[in-house]
Amino acid sequence: MNGRGFPRELNADRSNKGSFGASSNIPGNTELSFELTLILHTSSACKAIDDEYKCKKKLDSARSGQVIDKRIAHFEKAQRLANEKIELYDSFNYLYHCITGELRIFDSYESGLGS
Repeated sequence: MNGRGFPRELNADRSNKGSFGASSNIPGNTELSFELTLILHTSSACKAIDDEYKCKKKLDSARSGQVIDKRIAHFEKAQRLANEKIELYDSFNYLYHCITGELRIFDSYESGLGS
């Protein structure tokens, strides 16, 4: 493990694009790759929600018509982005739990064969 709690293999494989590359270089750690992706989706959705909240706060303080129109446009854009990120997170979270549940069933079946 490195200082951030990630396995050394994960940290060493980071590209400049911020991809962890977990599934390609760490055999047998598909669940780890899914968990990292879930964390990234969670973080992305939370940031988008925070941005939406900040835009709403700015909109509330606008006074002139031109500034109000500009801030409404920014708020609507932030709201759309937040909804997209939330939907992406919800979809991935659902798939993550379905897939890992099936993998656990397969692992328990496989470990029972060796007994």
